[in-house]
Amino acid sequence: QEKVRALSSKMPFAGEVYLNQRAANQARLIALLRQHKAEPNKAEPEIAAMLEKWLKTPELYRSTDEHKLMLSFESAADDMIMGVLEILNETQQQKLQDSLQKYITAFQELTQH
Repeated sequence: QEKVRALSSKMPFAGEVYLNQRAANQARLIALLRQHKAEPNKAEPEIAAMLEKWLKTPELYRSTDEHKLMLSFESAADDMIMGVLEILNETQQQKLQDSLQKYITAFQELTQH
């Protein structure tokens, strides 16, 4: 537990960046929803496009500094995951592998339907 805590403490804080980004996206969505009341046919495609872009390519909404911070966060998360994997014993590793395989199988089944 101490080793995992030490690894997680190395992750950069991205909370403020995330909250600012989310607030800006929410403000844009609220503006589009208000427009929808007045002009439903015009606003619906804009709302759909905004949501698709927001969900599929969130990096397009980030500033250069936000992008650098997110890359730093992702790198630190990768390092933490690798560090945790290194401290797991064989039984824990196998349990993790089995759990991950269940998710993989479930997603494969979803794509076949």
